[in-house]
Amino acid sequence: MADNNTNPSGKKPPIALFIAIAAAILLAIGVVQFISQNKETALKVEGITEQPAEVAETPTEETTAAAPVTIDVNAALSDRILGNSSAPVKISEHASFTCGHCGDFHRETFAQLKKEYIDTGKAYLVFSDFPLNAPAVQASMVARCLPQDKYFDFVSLLFEKQQDWAYNPNYLDYLQAEAGKAGLDKDHFQACIQNKELQEGIVNRMKGVQAQWNINSTPSFVINNRNTISGAIPFEEFKKILDAELAGQKSETPAPAAAEPTATETPAGAEDEATPEPDEAPAAEETAAPVEETPAATTPAAPTTGSEGSGATPAE
Repeated sequence: MADNNTNPSGKKPPIALFIAIAAAILLAIGVVQFISQNKETALKVEGITEQPAEVAETPTEETTAAAPVTIDVNAALSDRILGNSSAPVKISEHASFTCGHCGDFHRETFAQLKKEYIDTGKAYLVFSDFPLNAPAVQASMVARCLPQDKYFDFVSLLFEKQQDWAYNPNYLDYLQAEAGKAGLDKDHFQACIQNKELQEGIVNRMKGVQAQWNINSTPSFVINNRNTISGAIPFEEFKKILDAELAGQKSETPAPAAAEPTATETPAGAEDEATPEPDEAPAAEETAAPVEETPAATTPAAPTTGSEGSGATPAE
């Protein structure tokens, strides 16, 4: 009987053909597996590299905490000078921001004094804080925390708009709003009015000039560290004094200039009862009860400022 498994030619397929087919199949399987594995790895790597970007875009509050605000007290207590400090006449003004007569002087006399003497190089002015109550202390602090080139504009604003804030129980809101316009943000404002070192520096300097120059009322002016003028005198009287000082300098050598008291030293004999102690100034969230010149904060009104004819507010 003939064998049914033999091909018609009677020849068996060569073994090499089977090996070649098997190799081709194995190669195809390997290529598919290789591509699959590489795709998987690429997806994993892509996921890993994208994750940090997502974290960086959504920082938490803990990682973005702001640094604490600090006040440069030495810079804040440095002299505030208007005009050329090489001018022949020095005018030291000792005033309180809540003093009605001080406000009168700045509203009625200061502009002409500045125009004729400071702007022309005949005189320069050093503003010396002499606060009579807690709102005045804090106004002085805020003014000194501003950029120095904003200082005298802020001083002018406080005197010109005195009725808007000085006798108002919400005076801190006004100070913060106006200081913000001058470049002092909320955090720096709060740090400023709560800075005890700055507060004590202003009060100690006030005690020093009170003893050194016998300052008993505001405003008071010391001309060339030797002549003291009390009260908001009219411009014509101020002019006579300054012209006499200028004329005298042409014929004689002026007395040596005395140094201004520092913020940390108080000359012996300074009278404490005429000056607000540092702890009289309230924290930012409190409202101080004004003393002497301004009425109680619960009933804001225009202040009584001593003798109307004197043009000065007593410091005692």
